[in-house]
Amino acid sequence: MDINKIIPALRSNIFADEKVIDGKEYFILSDPNKYADQPLALPADYIPLLQFFNGKFTINVVLNLFRHEYQINFDIEILKSLINTLDQMCFLDSSYFGFIKQEVDYYRISPVRKPVCTVQSYPAAKEEFADYVRSIIESSSKDGIQGNATGIIIPHIDYNLGTQVHEIYSAAYRAIQDSEPELVVILGTSHRSENDFFIPTTKHFETPAGIVMTDSDLVNKMYKEFGDIITKDDILHRTEHSIEYATIVLQQLFKDRKFQILPILIGSFYEFVNKSCSPKSDFRISGFIEKLSNLLKNCGKKMIIIASVDLAHIGRKFGDNFDAEEQLDNLEKEDANLIELIINNKPEEFFNEIIKCSDNRRICGLSPIYIFLTLLANARGEFLKYGQWSELETKSAVSFASLAFYD
Repeated sequence: MDINKIIPALRSNIFADEKVIDGKEYFILSDPNKYADQPLALPADYIPLLQFFNGKFTINVVLNLFRHEYQINFDIEILKSLINTLDQMCFLDSSYFGFIKQEVDYYRISPVRKPVCTVQSYPAAKEEFADYVRSIIESSSKDGIQGNATGIIIPHIDYNLGTQVHEIYSAAYRAIQDSEPELVVILGTSHRSENDFFIPTTKHFETPAGIVMTDSDLVNKMYKEFGDIITKDDILHRTEHSIEYATIVLQQLFKDRKFQILPILIGSFYEFVNKSCSPKSDFRISGFIEKLSNLLKNCGKKMIIIASVDLAHIGRKFGDNFDAEEQLDNLEKEDANLIELIINNKPEEFFNEIIKCSDNRRICGLSPIYIFLTLLANARGEFLKYGQWSELETKSAVSFASLAFYD
């Protein structure tokens, strides 16, 4: 980073809210216009620096001004890192922000959501893409897997991790391969939501092979009937991969069948873990479950419900003070206990297990799994496959599984 280059100005419409986290004072930066799609917690002693982010000063000048005003020598490398973080998260009025603003503004007016995981996770070229997705579907045998499932739980871990991941995806898709749904409800983890629980979208999903159609009439009915229980601003769908990963396989799996999707991102239920209470104790959660159950029951369509989720996230990368590799056997046992509750369709017992350990394994599929089970209250589950991805370079690991549910 050029220390003589002007630092872009902090955008004028950014909110900063004071908050104490683990006994330390922070300021939480957030963007009401959602160009910055997640908040940023800055230590309180960084905040005086931001007054110099006015589009007039270089790094050297800012350091000198800060030293003169506060008699503090601020580390130049920390300042460079702060500038880079603020810029990449779209809090600065930079050329990068201008590019992202253009992308976001286009997304808001477009009826179609563009894919964001091509190249990184799967091929962008149509023919290569079709072959790749077909290879995922065919990576496990149909033998021993009952068909015509009414619901499946799948991972949303990156496809590019290879065969082990593909086989776990495949096992779940084999359970619905011969089905003829008119509607596929996809409940995806929202990795970036703040206070939003339920975020549907009317947008159709583009893939390298064409468009996966959303039942926009059904979503508009949700907007009309669900009120403030759901979030009408769907901007979090723009960069979220959990639903995109499901759409690319569904398109190939049901290529000869006419179906639509109902895509709903689900935010964190951690506040209920923190309060040691059931999510249903909140009227927004219980109201959503009741209203969506009735909507699906009365829509008159043959459907499948999918939860696109991963399980645990452990190790150094996720803030643990241990290497994941040494905990993998124990993690498998803990995951097996959770999976047993899931396939026995016990959402409250499942959630209580997370409360007991304060979600110390960071189950990112916690909220979609809970909603999935409540929507399929009378279904029985079957375990299909389980896996772990151990990332040795970061001493971290993620676990995931595929399950099928039947009436």
